[in-house]
Amino acid sequence: MTLDGNISRISEDDGEVLREIINTGNREAYRSVIPPEYFKDEVLPEGAVPELLASMDFYGFRHAGRLVGVAALTVEVEGVGRLRWMYVHPKFQRMGVGTALVRHLEEKAVEAGYTSMRLRTAEGAHWAISFYEKLGYGITGRNPRPWCADILMERAL
Repeated sequence: MTLDGNISRISEDDGEVLREIINTGNREAYRSVIPPEYFKDEVLPEGAVPELLASMDFYGFRHAGRLVGVAALTVEVEGVGRLRWMYVHPKFQRMGVGTALVRHLEEKAVEAGYTSMRLRTAEGAHWAISFYEKLGYGITGRNPRPWCADILMERAL
């Protein structure tokens, strides 16, 4: 099933829903991957949204007017975009929301003159690695962390 919806830029008015999607998505996905001593129950604390929105371009997928997925685009290095903060509310996963968000950000990256997109995800997040590989991203490296490693991925645009 593919969810109907639209993608638009996120504003501070969406701040609390943005926090809920990111924090809920992170808890559901990474609690079993990251050891308790390193896991943060809230990766986006209260009060952090304005600064975050000012530092990167955030987009949201809305279904029936409700924000159900989010992702951000930043500059990695000149000519290269970076996909960040990609989360879909657990109730709306596996419905095309994540794919739509990634493709939208790739379009925005091309419009900005980027030639490729990069991202990172946890080594133990096999579902995320598989998702990005299906979208054409390849593994380009590993960044060690105390609990595992970040997997670095990239796709030419």
